[in-house]
Amino acid sequence: RGVDIEGVEYVVNYDLPQQAENYVHRVGRTGRAKKRGQAVSFCAEEEKETLSQIESYLGQEIEVLEIARDIYEDTLAYSEDNPHDWKALMAEAEQEAGKKKKRKKRS
Repeated sequence: RGVDIEGVEYVVNYDLPQQAENYVHRVGRTGRAKKRGQAVSFCAEEEKETLSQIESYLGQEIEVLEIARDIYEDTLAYSEDNPHDWKALMAEAEQEAGKKKKRKKRS
């Protein structure tokens, strides 16, 4: 919570949040200002009860697509190797915020 990034088109949850409200908060990042986006959440067998709680909270079912474990592992590996991971994006955002502060001080 607390991170507001404009123009989010995709949200990927590698783990379901423990509270349904947090799921709604995360997925809602794609729907700011009447915009639409996509959300994908990986759900392990042991998280199915959490998924049921989220669906109950939402009042609707979430579409479930079954994937093989090796495809999931490939997805994790790709994400780790991708230079545009969330840590890099956060570092970039912090640098930009620092530049803006410096510019304001000069005025």
